[in-house]
Amino acid sequence: MEQKKLLSEFEIPNFNDWIKEAELSNNGKSIDKLITKTVEGIDFFPIYTQKDMEEIAHLQNNLPGFFPYIRSSKHSGYKAKAWNIAQEISYCKPADFNKLLSYLISHGLNSVIIPEAFLNQISTFEDFCELFKNIELNGLLIYFQVGNETISKINLLTEFFEKSNIANGGILLDPISFAEKEGCGLAAVANAIDKLVDLTSNNIFRKSDAKTISIDGSIYGNSGASAVQEIAYSLSKAVQYIREFQKKNIDINTFSNKIFFRLTAGTNFFVEVAKFRAIRALWAKIVKEFGGNEEAQKMFLHSDAWACNKSILDVHQNIIRNTGEALAAVLGGCDSISLAPFDSNVNLQNEDSYRLSLNTQHILKDECNLTEVIDPAGGSWFVEFLTDQLSKRSWQLFQTVEANGGWLKSLESGNPQDEVKKVSDARDKNYKTRKEVLVGTNKNPNIYENEKYLRNNPTFTEEPHPVEIKTFKNVRYSEPFEAMRLNALNFKDIHNSFPKVFFATMGPLKQHKPRADFSNDFFRVAGFEPIYSNGFNTIDDAVAEFSKSDAKCVVICSTDDTYPDIVPELTKKVKTVKPDSKVIVAGYPTEHIEAFKSAGVDDFIHIKADIHGVLSKLQNDLKIF
Repeated sequence: MEQKKLLSEFEIPNFNDWIKEAELSNNGKSIDKLITKTVEGIDFFPIYTQKDMEEIAHLQNNLPGFFPYIRSSKHSGYKAKAWNIAQEISYCKPADFNKLLSYLISHGLNSVIIPEAFLNQISTFEDFCELFKNIELNGLLIYFQVGNETISKINLLTEFFEKSNIANGGILLDPISFAEKEGCGLAAVANAIDKLVDLTSNNIFRKSDAKTISIDGSIYGNSGASAVQEIAYSLSKAVQYIREFQKKNIDINTFSNKIFFRLTAGTNFFVEVAKFRAIRALWAKIVKEFGGNEEAQKMFLHSDAWACNKSILDVHQNIIRNTGEALAAVLGGCDSISLAPFDSNVNLQNEDSYRLSLNTQHILKDECNLTEVIDPAGGSWFVEFLTDQLSKRSWQLFQTVEANGGWLKSLESGNPQDEVKKVSDARDKNYKTRKEVLVGTNKNPNIYENEKYLRNNPTFTEEPHPVEIKTFKNVRYSEPFEAMRLNALNFKDIHNSFPKVFFATMGPLKQHKPRADFSNDFFRVAGFEPIYSNGFNTIDDAVAEFSKSDAKCVVICSTDDTYPDIVPELTKKVKTVKPDSKVIVAGYPTEHIEAFKSAGVDDFIHIKADIHGVLSKLQNDLKIF
């Protein structure tokens, strides 16, 4: 009997062996074909090895709680204290706010963010008392986000903190955001910075743990910025504030613990994990250069879920998106996390949708045991590589901003705004071509889903106003798709059915099914209802069925080999029966494209097609709006 070899007796395969096997399994294609590129310009390789770690400086003698704090600013990570479970509450009347806050606290909330829009409803100290009636404030972190319209309420907010003896939370003021979001000039920004200095120097906040200085990087993230841009621009803004405080002879060690960094957690999971690690390290480096001590080098980092990928189509998918983004923030070591309710874009949020947002974090904390491991991502060759890449690229961009005179000078030039828009446009193209997928929106749509979310979608019209500085524009990449689906709903209101598209499924099932299935998903993205048969044996059979339908568009589904015999004749007969109809071919038979166009084919759909471009043009041609 032949003795079986022990594991130790096997030859250890090397990297080249792996490449050979990978290329063999990929039909002989080069391993380079598996490399993908992020919007940050970083190449994602199919595999990482220890060799990739050789030149990464931050891996040397790097432990949690030690400079440069890549692996957390705390020695014990989340083991001693978990992240703060936060929630931004808006669109409430004061009485409703009190009821909702009480409910959320009873379900584990320990941090609340009150946006500027809500502050407009507050005018007296008594109003605050009504907001927090019967609520125990000790242990609750309360953050008031002050903006250009509500900066006059700072004294009132300060009074509330003083009389309520609140030592946590804070009044978050980001004067530079007045220019970034509203286009205010530098004079208004300078005036607000003076107020920020006064606020931070107030004894009430100086002697407590409350935050006053907001570094709102979500402005860039929710405008579609790359991780590199979000890091670099947030740090550039923070350095601008450091210099403004220095002008007032205020040492960085006296105000560093007042800084509240706010970033987004985007959809590219591992990039986002690395983003939070990288920004902590770069901030520590910057503060050290300004003479800051070890405590000053530690960053308080809050994360919001990315708003750009949230949709009102198949709206519960937002819960899944929130979960992945929250997990990235946790693994990245954020101190505080908030998730918008899944239906926040249609203003239908209630206690249940807010609670779902809280429960997402509770599951991560209490059921996934993420508080039991210090820096679970630490040592991952992939994550460490990304952290290093983001650090280097962000530092380079940060230095470019500094060389151009700092953040305010850069804002005046409009260059950061333009650069973010370039990245955002690239992202938009990726979604419109389905290179990036939004399930339920640009892929796997359900045209029969509950209509209330589309029906309740608010349309906000911004009044044009003069701006001195170009602004960053918030984006939601699902909006063009939502517009097409709403067109289909409006059509249904008039005609009692969704617009139809007829599938000319030619030949046996195995011949037409792959492209028919692809087309089925493709057209439902715009709310078209397919007329899908089991297959036609002849062109005349297909045309006869089409003529009896109320469809005005035919999609020919078969194989490239059969198309030359089918497409020209079928197209001609379709347009004879219904002259205004459109004919689309599923596939892209390169050698026959021009001939098919000459025969009357209007368009082609395939895996690389601009799905939004094709469908919006079709809706326009068929007057579906």
